[in-house]
Parts: sequence; structure tokens; C-alpha cells
Amino acid sequence: MTNRIHHQHHITQASSQDLIIHIGTLFRQTTPLENIWPDVLETIRTAIPCLSVSVWSVEPETTILTCVQAVGDGQITLDGYQVQADHMIPGRTIMQNDVLCIADVRQHDGDISAFEKHVGTEIHAVLSLPLQIAGNVCGELILLDEAVGRFSEDEAQLLEPVSVMLALALKTSTLGH
Repeated sequence: MTNRIHHQHHITQASSQDLIIHIGTLFRQTTPLENIWPDVLETIRTAIPCLSVSVWSVEPETTILTCVQAVGDGQITLDGYQVQADHMIPGRTIMQNDVLCIADVRQHDGDISAFEKHVGTEIHAVLSLPLQIAGNVCGELILLDEAVGRFSEDEAQLLEPVSVMLALALKTSTLGH
């Protein structure tokens, strides 16, 4: 376990606005998007301290999810990792098109060791939001942590407007490829 303090904290309207403004500023840079993703995800991770934050894109025709970028403690090797949308952690949000806040993923998914190899440690708590534009899901934002019950509705509400910004950036980046 890292030295991070795991506590439930009340997210204020001001901190939500600050997060949105900061991420908006990052996306307005003329730097290529692939160079901006790490800063955006670290900004989210600073606002909501956790083990890892990652953004995933989905190919609608194949329902294959690809990790666009991941940041976090330790040796995370998720960048470029691909899974089917019906996979245990990445994908469930896309299949259900809804926010997932899971206190202990082991109570839901059983053996997640293959996914944990890429995260670099044991995980329990998951917060996942669909990235969607006009009702069409184009990706997923996933926060992971080792502490059971780490995430709450407060964090999900804070990230909902951010998820719209991430969806737009993700859609824009895929249009260029």
C-alpha cells in the first residue's frame, strides 16, 4: 500500500470548476493530443488521489477497447493494451453505458490477475465513466485504487463534465487517424 491517504472528501463546486478550467486549458494547447493526455490524467489524479487513471477508446464495429493513455503509481503498462468490451474492468461501462462505482471489484469479477499485471498491483476500487457524444459511447475513463470503497458518488459527479471534454478530445483524435 502506498503512503497516499485514502479518505472520503467532499468535492466542492469550486474544485469542480477549477478542474474543468484546468483540463480545458490543457486541451487548448497546440501540443499534439498524445502529449497532452498524461497531463490531463495526472490533473484528474491530483483532484481524486488514486492508484491509476486511464482513458480508453472503443471501436464500435469490433467493440475492442484500447488504452489510449494511463498514468499512476508504479509500473503501469496499460498504454496500447486491448480488450474486448465485455472484459471485466474496461468495457463494462461501455456495455452498460453508465457510471460504475465499485467498492471491491473482487466481489464482482473474481480473478482479475491478467488485468492487474498491467496495473502493477492488486486493485479493489473502480470508478468508470462512459465517454460519450450525443449518446454514442466512444470511450471510457477508469480510475483504480487498492483501497476497498475508495470512490464515491462525489467523485463520479465531479468527473461527469470532465468526461464530456475527454470524449470530445478522444473523438477529435480518432478523426485525425
